[in-house]
Amino acid sequence: MKEQITFKEFNINKDIITSSIYEGQKRQIDNMWIEISEEINAELTIFLDNYINFLWLNWKKVFFRIDAYFDKNQLYILDMNASFVDGRWNALNLTRSIWKKVDLLILNYFPKNLKLEKEEYRPEFELCIKELNILFFNDQVNGYEYPDFNEISDIKSKKEEIYIYWETNKIWENILPYNWKYIDNKNNLADFSKIWKWDFLKIPEFITSNELNYSQLPKEIVLKIAWKEDIREDWRNKVFIWKPKKWGSLWEQWKLVAQEKVSPLKNYKWENTQAIILSLWTKALVWYVQNSTKDIINDNSIQSPLVLK
Repeated sequence: MKEQITFKEFNINKDIITSSIYEGQKRQIDNMWIEISEEINAELTIFLDNYINFLWLNWKKVFFRIDAYFDKNQLYILDMNASFVDGRWNALNLTRSIWKKVDLLILNYFPKNLKLEKEEYRPEFELCIKELNILFFNDQVNGYEYPDFNEISDIKSKKEEIYIYWETNKIWENILPYNWKYIDNKNNLADFSKIWKWDFLKIPEFITSNELNYSQLPKEIVLKIAWKEDIREDWRNKVFIWKPKKWGSLWEQWKLVAQEKVSPLKNYKWENTQAIILSLWTKALVWYVQNSTKDIINDNSIQSPLVLK
């Protein structure tokens, strides 16, 4: 069997790379990047189509940030994030740095009006507008003031679609990402995992509160908050690779899900690797890789490009 996922080394054009995208934190980039086969990409399209239909959202523009581990032949879907699908512009920036083309579908379907809800994300927000317009002008941006994708301050007067950069409580037909509170619930992926059986994309087994008591959970699991809005704010992004005693009551209240622990693939530096996939509807538009020595890989990790073969 041919390898579906391979490591490549390439000279990255660091003049293209934005030095910082969040509160002045210096961006760390690795020259080792990853190629994904067309077979995996095709199966990912089927996965997204099935998942969106499973959630009865087939008529909506649905955005996901997908977190996945991988080995040389498969992707392991860990999370389907819908609340704040950041990273798309980071991925576009990384992909340009190795002179790879990006699917221009994003220009046809992404809203032209964008609004920033949290000022600390302004560097990434401005990278977003810049990268979209670089795509639009095919890298010929000199002399333009980015007229096609714009930041707006007032959403009430706009009837066109508006992409909200950060979370919003507004559920209007023209506000995207659409109804993220419902879509972001981790029980959705847990339920869908029971029916998804394909070759290259796997969903590590989920366990929910109606299946086992907290004391019965196996040791090799990852505990996740099921629904972020249902728990105190400083716990919303918590992930545990053990069972804290104080979380037993949350399990009994259906506020947690457990997922089988999967080991990430190591890169040449013996760091853990994780794929970040940004999708729109059934299309995985852009990807990148996070590399870290930590067991839980966060956004402050070392980044590298991920592209299709």
